[in-house]
Amino acid sequence: MSRVRIDEQGFTLAELLVILAVVGMILAGVVALQQQGQEIYLFGSGRVEAQQTSRVLLDRIARDLRPAQSLTAIGGTSVSFIDPDGTAIQYQLVGTILQRKEGTAAFEDMAVGVQSLALTYKTQAGAPTSTATPAPPSATPTAPSAPG
Repeated sequence: MSRVRIDEQGFTLAELLVILAVVGMILAGVVALQQQGQEIYLFGSGRVEAQQTSRVLLDRIARDLRPAQSLTAIGGTSVSFIDPDGTAIQYQLVGTILQRKEGTAAFEDMAVGVQSLALTYKTQAGAPTSTATPAPPSATPTAPSAPG
């Protein structure tokens, strides 16, 4: 006959399996929370980057437009004007790419992923207009819409 010793310490196989299952579920929850946190961070940082890019572009367009001598062409997705030095500057939206051209240089890509570009022009009298005029305009650019 074998005797069972009462003072033996340790875990049975069933207890170890239960502990392993509980620890596995806890780790699965921690990993899921970490992944969700990472996705939220990436979404937020992408949104901040898009806003910063829009702000920089808006500042550049406004800096180009303020001293403009005249608007030479206004379209749904483009605007051309003459700067004080007599150089033609053109902005255009091709698909989702905002491009800038100065003088006879080639177009350079300013931003990718732009969904729309809308500029509101006012005459010297302050009335909104969508036609080119030789009078110096007061331009109020609207920020390009970034993907979000």
